[in-house]
Amino acid sequence: MIDMKRYIGLLVLVVGLAALPNGSHAAQQDPAPKLVITDVDTSEYPQVKVYLAAPDGRLPDPATITLHEDGEPVDQPTFERQDVGVAVAVAISLRRSMRGQGLPGSPSRLADARALTAEFTKVLSSTVDLITIAGFHREVVPVIATQVLTDGGGLHNRLYYSPPAPLADFAPLPFSASDPHAYSALSPAILSATHALSPTLLAQSGALPSDVASRLRRQLKAIIVIADSCDDLDINETTPATQSCVVPEDVQRALAAQADTLTLFAVGVGSDAPQQVKPVPPDDGYSYVANHALLRAYAGERFFHLYTPDPQQVQAKRDEALRALHDWAVTRRHQLVITYSSRANGSDHTITVDGGQLPLSQRFSERPITPTIELTSVVELAAFNIETNEKYPPIDRVAYYQDGILLESIEDPPFALQWEQIPRQPVTSTITVSVT
Repeated sequence: MIDMKRYIGLLVLVVGLAALPNGSHAAQQDPAPKLVITDVDTSEYPQVKVYLAAPDGRLPDPATITLHEDGEPVDQPTFERQDVGVAVAVAISLRRSMRGQGLPGSPSRLADARALTAEFTKVLSSTVDLITIAGFHREVVPVIATQVLTDGGGLHNRLYYSPPAPLADFAPLPFSASDPHAYSALSPAILSATHALSPTLLAQSGALPSDVASRLRRQLKAIIVIADSCDDLDINETTPATQSCVVPEDVQRALAAQADTLTLFAVGVGSDAPQQVKPVPPDDGYSYVANHALLRAYAGERFFHLYTPDPQQVQAKRDEALRALHDWAVTRRHQLVITYSSRANGSDHTITVDGGQLPLSQRFSERPITPTIELTSVVELAAFNIETNEKYPPIDRVAYYQDGILLESIEDPPFALQWEQIPRQPVTSTITVSVT
């Protein structure tokens, strides 16, 4: 007779073992990193530098990367992990409700937003990272234009004290449609942030030096929006503002255009509970209940609610948001720079990089090259030779001049001039060469 207890136990054990993943097999299933080519630098052509970034923060092992130019394998490329920095745009709501209750111990939600911004920027580099900050109510209010973050302390002072103090706390004012702080233009602020991180738009406006614009073109970018409401629309003296918690189509398109290199974080401040403590002094007739629906629609899993009624949990709530922001900034700042010598032939080229989830291709045009020439003389000025690097564009014609007078124009390699008119007496003569 079969012992059923032992039989069932054995069956469960066998099935359980069969369900366990094989360690090596599980490792093989780890997906390849998502990669993007952020720049192809041909400023020193025929040397080409390809900047390869990982939006998910996982740069690949160079041994897994293959590089082709025009379908042909590239010989002996070099790989270097380089800190190119990141670019960050912060948008902070100046809506009247930002006067409302924030974290325990904080004077307002706006104070929470300023403190989080100042704390986050401490992880940024003062030499390579770029930052731009704006506030928004009815309008978008620039605070810091896109620039290198050179002084964290100075940034802190500008957030708190710089006149006219666009991020200062509001003075109590009667609620009316003429009050710009009654509004929240959250979506226009995000659209403005995409423009502030666009190297093309900034280059066209002349707002950035060329070297900073080149850096911005390569960097991965983030928008951090801190608010407590949706978009406010159609406000008037007698009717409260209607709210839209839907992402507008123009903002969707702007975000989609930079989807490969841009990450959006949203931080919701204030309580979304109806029993909201009003600010001091009170502001009757104005709602201070937070609504984070639009922030969640924009950011998804990158939304963080910076609020708790428990004083013991304040630091934990701050750390939750800061940890995600710091992790992004630290893991996205490095890129893999691939350097190789192009096959210069006077035409356009296509680079193909394989090693991520999908092959990446980018096309570039050759830059004009001034040939490197070497003029040599032998046998007491009896002959002149010109030599060119074979990787450079071919030479069509070489003309030799003596004291400005044409001696001979040669159109066939090796472009050597046999000069028989050797002076028998010492004389000074200038030989010049024109290369076409």
